[in-house]
Amino acid sequence: LTNNFEVIVHLKVEGEQDHTKIPVDQSFTIWHVEENVTATFDESRLIQASSWNDAMKDMGLTFSGYKSDFKGFGAVLTTAAPGKGKPVISYIENDGSKKFVYGTDVPAADAKAIDFRNTLNAAQLRIRVRPNMVTAEFKQSPSLSWNLMFKKDRSDVPVPTSGFLGITAWSGSGEGVVPDMVTLMQVEVNNFDDTVIGEEMKDVSGKIQQAYWEMLKDENRHFID
Repeated sequence: LTNNFEVIVHLKVEGEQDHTKIPVDQSFTIWHVEENVTATFDESRLIQASSWNDAMKDMGLTFSGYKSDFKGFGAVLTTAAPGKGKPVISYIENDGSKKFVYGTDVPAADAKAIDFRNTLNAAQLRIRVRPNMVTAEFKQSPSLSWNLMFKKDRSDVPVPTSGFLGITAWSGSGEGVVPDMVTLMQVEVNNFDDTVIGEEMKDVSGKIQQAYWEMLKDENRHFID
């Protein structure tokens, strides 16, 4: 990825109408991190462990299904939101020096409440990333207006020019509760940095890839009168 892009997640979160019947610690997160998780993730450790929960802890995946000492930022959707009364969306950011704890660091103090559960149509979360700003908006249906969830200034710590998108979830814990079902209907990613190809074109020849790179050069980025 570049540091100038947009991701739109179309999702449905379905479950019990009564918030007291769902886990208070379940969460769903869209990440932008420095680590290429797919290069180090060992699924066999989860499969072979005596319990899924123990394996997650052993692998350090203790925060919304990912590392608590992550490097990057994310948008966390919490459904039961202790102390908030209803579902909220939080912005989190870390340089790897802190271990995030659910219930303490999330939901964030400035988390915005919006009921994204049991919507009639697929809801949408739009995250717009610029080098010096990260903004998120949410709408409960395609026909409705966007609601601002957060707008974070990154001027002091600019978004890196490379990173990895990811999505994780934690179904929560507790007796007599039923986790929500999260369905990703669609994920759109658009690169707005017109000086960089947003991702590798693995399905085309090297000649075609080189042609795209040539098109991005300054001498080829204008019309001749």
